Amino acid sequence: MWTPTPLPRGPRATVTDRHGQGYTRYTHVSRDLDQDVLVLVPREDAVKLVYLTVRNGSERTRHLSATFYAEWVLGSLRELAPLQVVSERDPHTGAILVRNA
Repeated sequence: MWTPTPLPRGPRATVTDRHGQGYTRYTHVSRDLDQDVLVLVPREDAVKLVYLTVRNGSERTRHLSATFYAEWVLGSLRELAPLQVVSERDPHTGAILVRNA
């Protein structure tokens, strides 16, 4: 397992972070995998988009799977989130929708 973002890699992580208006990009190379994560929030939508690009820099075939972990808070206190956060899956788009009850 690995992560293309700085956390939870630790202080020795060699991840390049670039920040701009409405976006953050993380780039990292490890195990011959060039990794790029673009996180952005469109001005016109109340959504966060995460684009992951992985390029195999080696000659060998690689089999990868991607998993995204989200800990929804939607407020100021993490401890209260389980009591306030309601999630559902949109049957038409497959999107996960989360709101504060």
